[in-house]
Amino acid sequence: MKNEGKANDTIKNTSKALKRLAKSTDLNNPEEVKQFIANLDVSNSYKKNLSIAYNKYCQYNQIEWEMPIYTPQAKLIKIPTKEKLEMIISASGRTLATKLTTSMETGLRPVELCNLKVKNIDLEQRIIYPTTAKH
Repeated sequence: MKNEGKANDTIKNTSKALKRLAKSTDLNNPEEVKQFIANLDVSNSYKKNLSIAYNKYCQYNQIEWEMPIYTPQAKLIKIPTKEKLEMIISASGRTLATKLTTSMETGLRPVELCNLKVKNIDLEQRIIYPTTAKH
């Protein structure tokens, strides 16, 4: 997967999913894996992630299987009020407070914030040019 340009987090999550499947099923038996995933009492999003990871395994080992389609349910996002955000920021340390304030004011994801470099910040125009998490 590294040769395909996949991110380290993607590789780590795929490995974790395959380990979970390997503990309970025979990875060389696609029907057993499909049934195990279908019977899990977890969200459709997690089932989809397990299926995608197993699909990678099947492609690599040239195992034929038909990947099931799991559609994640849409969830309403509860946005915290500005007062609650400011409470969290005021209770945190100086470094974390700076990061949280920047994230609150710019809408940057934590991973985007952590990947910022000095060259991404224009202090004169007060503009940040982040490398986005989703490229």
